[in-house]
Amino acid sequence: MAPNLHDANSVFEFVVKEGNGIKGLVDSGLSKVPGLYVQPPNERIDKENAIKLELPPIDLSKLDGPGHHEVAEQIVRAAETVGFFQVVNHGVPLHLLQSLKDTARKFFGLPLERKAVYLAPSSIVMVKKLLRVLLENIGVKSDDSMIDVLIGKKMVAMIFYPICPNPDVTIGIGRHSDIGMLTVLLQDEVGGLYVKIEEDMDYEKKAKWIEIPLVPDALVINVADMLQATTNTIHSQNLKHFTVILMALNLDDAKSIYEFVVTEGNGIKGLVDSGLSTVPAVYVQPPNERIHKENAIKLELPPIDMSKLGGPDHDAVAEQIVRAAETVGFFQVVNHGVPLQLLESLKETAHNFFGLPLERKAVYLAPVSPSPLVKYGTSYLPEKEKALGWKDYILMQYTGDDEALRYWPDEIKGVLLEYVRCSIIMVKKLLRVLLENLGAKPDDSMIGVLTGRKTLAMIYYPTCPNPDVTIGIGRHSDIGMLTVLLQDEIGGLYVKIEEDMNYEKKAEWIEIPPIPNTLVINVADMLQVLSNGKYRSAEHAVRNTNISSRVSVPIFTMPLETATIAPLSQVIEKDGIARYKEFMFVDYMNNVYKNALNGKKSLNFAKIG
Repeated sequence: MAPNLHDANSVFEFVVKEGNGIKGLVDSGLSKVPGLYVQPPNERIDKENAIKLELPPIDLSKLDGPGHHEVAEQIVRAAETVGFFQVVNHGVPLHLLQSLKDTARKFFGLPLERKAVYLAPSSIVMVKKLLRVLLENIGVKSDDSMIDVLIGKKMVAMIFYPICPNPDVTIGIGRHSDIGMLTVLLQDEVGGLYVKIEEDMDYEKKAKWIEIPLVPDALVINVADMLQATTNTIHSQNLKHFTVILMALNLDDAKSIYEFVVTEGNGIKGLVDSGLSTVPAVYVQPPNERIHKENAIKLELPPIDMSKLGGPDHDAVAEQIVRAAETVGFFQVVNHGVPLQLLESLKETAHNFFGLPLERKAVYLAPVSPSPLVKYGTSYLPEKEKALGWKDYILMQYTGDDEALRYWPDEIKGVLLEYVRCSIIMVKKLLRVLLENLGAKPDDSMIGVLTGRKTLAMIYYPTCPNPDVTIGIGRHSDIGMLTVLLQDEIGGLYVKIEEDMNYEKKAEWIEIPPIPNTLVINVADMLQVLSNGKYRSAEHAVRNTNISSRVSVPIFTMPLETATIAPLSQVIEKDGIARYKEFMFVDYMNNVYKNALNGKKSLNFAKIG
């Protein structure tokens, strides 16, 4: 049944949903284009003012003879300017080209239920030749394996443009660029292909479009987005394979780097594996954000023996914990109840995970991850950071064993679950000590609310060629209650000195050196709020090294999202003033996650006055 041409919904149903297409619309006998197809004036192509391209077609038969260099130069010139060119003597039989056009017309004349796909594979010999020429021009020595990767996915289309009663106000295909490497186009004798002029092309500025006229027996070749990305020009799209783009990657091109590392999920490891010898500019930190290892103080506090809690030395150990929480906000613990063999297994598992192929890790990139519980990425908030962090990570929310077993990556979930179970017991012991020192009497219910949300991470810091000007993780404080951190033997953790700490003023940072068999504990923002500022959430950062890649495995324990947080009444009564307001933890969390890392400024959300 013919559509009502004055009703956009009726036209849409007939053409798109029912599959009749534009041909069905034309066959219905229309004399005027429906309003749905009328283009805005700025999207129309003015045929009279378009430039007719007069470049002669390129003779591909000469590529294998003495005229190779001249023909290669013509191909490269066309690819560098318009991005379109026509080729003759291309190896595709002329009778096949005519047959294709006849077949296309017959195909679109078939009944609706009979339309199917038509494939012409013989043009792939030709595409490989062109691609070799263009890659060799940028210094890339391509072999069959590389070429197969670059053109491994092929798509063939037959497009039918029915007669249009109002061609001046419609468009066949809107302006676009193709997403692949090279497109091979067979035009019929009617024509209608136009290419947009870019700003730096040497053509008359009065015209915006160049017409690509029909040349008998020729095929049209156009450069697509992936070839532009590979030759390191304006932009790149999402690449499944990244080997070739790195051969031409401009390390000062922030957009290209960002897409490769962040959007495509190759991470810093992929960047390092490409063989770079210097850090791209997008990772260079401002001088005031860098950590100078030589000027940092090495923390010499001995680790705290947790096995003594509950025994005759309980009070002495509790005092050590409290003292550390009141000053630096960091301390290390031994005899913590986490099996030492498990700690070694965690470090090995982290290295193995980040060594997996990209397609295995990229499953968990934020836009495509099968679960909101798992996120794979690199810098913390890259779209807002002045300089990106030199790390990769996978982040996992723990809501229970069932969800973890279902959603966490198979390669790491077993060892991480065991680590969570052991660590939470230790966290509860530490939190009881710290809360009791404030005058509170914490029961299981209170502890459960304050540590009800848990996030685990595996963080990978690849070797960095310029560690002095980069940062692994920028300075920040953690947002929860207590963080448990497993360092490896490489180290790199630094804590910022606050104004009233009794350390030499010439230094800004304290180094937390790795001690075998220990776990690092740090006070986070919510514990500072509960204590009304008595305990310090530690502002810290991670420095890179050019010695070796390193891993760390933190567990962030946080309140339930719906928990109400405020200074404990016992502390306010003693201090005579509340320094922080009452708020829901979810509001604090949302405020932090929308801003880039910036020291302890996130606590300003909770401060009074």
